[in-house]
Amino acid sequence: MNTKEITAPEVKNPESRLSSLERTGLFILLFVLFAFGLFDHSLWTADDNREGAIISDMFMNGTWITPTLNGESYTERPPLLQWTGLAFCHLFGKVNEGLVRLPAGIYGLGAVFIAYLFGRRFGRERAGFAAAFMCGTSILYLEYSKTIHSDTALAFMVILSLYLFWNAYTAQQNRMLKYIFFLVVSALSFYAKGFPGPGFVWVSVGLFLLYQKKWKLLLCLSIPFTAVFIIAVMPLAYALWNNGGIEHVKTVLWTNQSCRFFSFSGSEIPTDPSSLHKEPFYFYLKALPGYLLPWVLLLPPAILYWFRKGRGLDSPLHSFLRISLASMLVILQISQAKAACYILPALPLLFLMTAIWIEDTIAERTSRGGNWAIGLTTGAIVFFSLLLPLVYILLLVMPQSSIHAFFRGVLPQSAFNQYFHAGIDIIRVTGTQATYAGLVMAFLSLTLLVISSREMRIRYLEGARSQTWLMFPAVTTVLLILNAEAFIPAYDYQHTFKPFVNMVRFEKEHGAKIALANSRKEHIGTFTFYLKSPIQVIPAPDMLKDFLLSDTEKTAVIMKTSELKQWLTRLPECRFNLMKSEHHGYKSDYFRLIVHDPKAVVTPLKISKIPPKDSYLLEDKNLKQRPREQR
Repeated sequence: MNTKEITAPEVKNPESRLSSLERTGLFILLFVLFAFGLFDHSLWTADDNREGAIISDMFMNGTWITPTLNGESYTERPPLLQWTGLAFCHLFGKVNEGLVRLPAGIYGLGAVFIAYLFGRRFGRERAGFAAAFMCGTSILYLEYSKTIHSDTALAFMVILSLYLFWNAYTAQQNRMLKYIFFLVVSALSFYAKGFPGPGFVWVSVGLFLLYQKKWKLLLCLSIPFTAVFIIAVMPLAYALWNNGGIEHVKTVLWTNQSCRFFSFSGSEIPTDPSSLHKEPFYFYLKALPGYLLPWVLLLPPAILYWFRKGRGLDSPLHSFLRISLASMLVILQISQAKAACYILPALPLLFLMTAIWIEDTIAERTSRGGNWAIGLTTGAIVFFSLLLPLVYILLLVMPQSSIHAFFRGVLPQSAFNQYFHAGIDIIRVTGTQATYAGLVMAFLSLTLLVISSREMRIRYLEGARSQTWLMFPAVTTVLLILNAEAFIPAYDYQHTFKPFVNMVRFEKEHGAKIALANSRKEHIGTFTFYLKSPIQVIPAPDMLKDFLLSDTEKTAVIMKTSELKQWLTRLPECRFNLMKSEHHGYKSDYFRLIVHDPKAVVTPLKISKIPPKDSYLLEDKNLKQRPREQR
């Protein structure tokens, strides 16, 4: 092999190298970016609730092989993410929101770190760091690196496999050992999310080797990979067979995934519509621009720059990254199932290409359109970095009547009811300590914005244009962390289920038999995670009477507030308490607890007189007399 052919291109600017102090500071900041938002709030999203409950269930039951939810097998996809979260829970001997979210942060950090390593391969360390920070602060990647979701694990396994291939392909020593490492990791990528892992990797590697006319190498790698892949998947296949027979193996390892990719005609694919993601062919063009903010304006010219000839991006590594990105995008587009999060494995490479384009564009100053995209992006980020802390300060100091009047005029009614439920002060309601900690962060954010803007402008005008801008994503990261931590307590107040679950737990500890009038997995996950025990599920209104109207024991049923009449009209006129949490957050108001105690004297509540959602009253008189910590 010609070693000159595969060496990294010569560094265009020696100033692209970083000092050891700068490098250390950026690594610390990168770590903080992926660490914040893991341990400081409750479970918010449907994925958090469902996947967190699976990890908790496996921890409580001592299960490692087969993921379970509410005591039942949940084998929709391979369990790398659950295994990682379970390992942390066993390491610390407990389950909490941060530990089950920690794998997402680690996998997210790992993927952007490898993008940085690819940047180092080009001799563009500053661009590598800029790519890592741009990727980590994009809305989609930021959200999923704080959420328990398998696509973050998939992103890490795919880009790690690609990097290991390139490391072996360019190796001067121990090449065979490095290829073996690549084969093993690419096979294990199946455990992240099934066939998409090896598919992304091997389509990219195969097309690159064909492009380089390395036919023999492709054949020599493909044959042992097949053997390694079979060996790697056999333990999971055996566990599935042991759990449900050959049909279970077929459903999980083939039918569930092939039907998602090729069609939706299979009878064995999941029946939950939210898990299918059948979308039209233009879905990604419509959905991704919003998810790739605030950097979205930079991506089209960067892609055009990389895929046009005559740009000097003609080394084998340039070709490898182009082929890898194009391969993943084509696979995603031709798949019948589409979701914004599916593009996560492509984002580290996409942002690395963008950072390299920015470095060249600013240095050469030859692209008027590119300079406009960079300028608009910079201006928009500065504007919103200024706006967010000012909004926090105004929400704190303005009269609440003025705030409510303003937002009632600009927000849809549903959004207004969500964030201003019961007329609460959405900033001060979180408590004095959180409120003023947020105020300190808002002032720090404003101060840093002013100082950094001034310093970067001076350096830019002095001629260090590209080096200065490539530090801008790192500054944006600091501002993002400060502003996010200022608002997280207020957002968590609105989106936490914990106050309602505490009320349910109190009733359970005082003899009530609890059930959930809902079969959605995210709701099952919410209550099994926080109650730390299985919960009986009542899937249909017709089954409510048999459970609730017991003649001998106290029973309680959790119901969605919006479905009360639908369920309770199936009951005869009877005596029960209609309970809600005194907590005024949106998600705590999402459910009601229907309690029937045959030994208590309760005035019958007629179904026809159930008040509208926004005017429910606390029916349980005893709840008001409990100490606050028990509510």
